[in-house]
Amino acid sequence: MKPKKSIRVLLADDDRPSREGTRRYLQRDADIQLQEAGEFKSVVSGARAFQPDVIVMDVLFVEHGGTDDGIELVRTLKKEVPAARTVMFTNHRELKYVAAAAKAGASGYIYKGEVELLVDAIRTVHSGGKAFGRFTDHVLGVFQNADPIKDLTNREREIAYILLKRGALSNEEIGEILFISKRTVSTHLCNMYSKLDCRLPDMRNANENAKKQKLVEFARAIRIMPADEDVDDTDKRLARWDDAKRDPKV
Repeated sequence: MKPKKSIRVLLADDDRPSREGTRRYLQRDADIQLQEAGEFKSVVSGARAFQPDVIVMDVLFVEHGGTDDGIELVRTLKKEVPAARTVMFTNHRELKYVAAAAKAGASGYIYKGEVELLVDAIRTVHSGGKAFGRFTDHVLGVFQNADPIKDLTNREREIAYILLKRGALSNEEIGEILFISKRTVSTHLCNMYSKLDCRLPDMRNANENAKKQKLVEFARAIRIMPADEDVDDTDKRLARWDDAKRDPKV
C-alpha cells in the first residue's frame, strides 16, 4: 500500500490552550507535519520559513484587539506563500466572517466545536478542494450573488476576452495582440487565477495549460467583456493579429 504523502500544516492561533488542544488532535495523524505560530506577528514569517501546504488559522487574534486580523492575513498569505491553502478554524460562526474569509481567499472554514472535521478539511483543501462544512450553502450564495469580475483590472478583463474569442492562446500570442511581453502576460494570468480561485475549481494541481483552459471556460460562461472603453480597441487588435497570421506581410 502506497504511504500517504506528508502534509505540511502551519497552526496559527494566539489562544494557547486552544492551540495546544488542536495540536494534540492533529498530531494523531502521522501524515501531518506540524508547525505553530502563537503570535499574530509570527504567522507570515513562520509561513515563509516553513512553506506550509495548509495554514489553519483563527479569524480573530486577541492580541490585536479582536479585529478581523485573520481575514487580512489570508490576503497577505496568498501573496507571500501562494501555494498554501488556508482553513479558518474558529469559534466564530457569524456568517459575516464566513463570507469575508471566503472572499479573501480562504479555502475552508471550520467551527472549533466540530474539530472532528478539521483533518478532512485539511486533506480536502490540500488536494485542491473547498471545505466550508455547514457554511457551504452560504459561501456558494455569496459568490453566486457577487460580481464575478469586479476585482479584475481592465487589462485582466481584456486578456480574458481574448481567451474567450480565440481560446487558450500561448502567453506569447496574447502578448503579440496586446503589445506586451509574455512575462507581463504571465503576471496578469497569475493575478487572475488568484482572484478567481473560488470560481475556478481544482486549480491547485493543474498545470498552466489546464489553468488557462479553465479560465477560457469561465470567460465563455459569463461572456466576459473588456471595459466599455476598451472593447473596440481590443477587437481591432484581434483583427490585426488575425490578418498578420494569415499574411505575415500585413
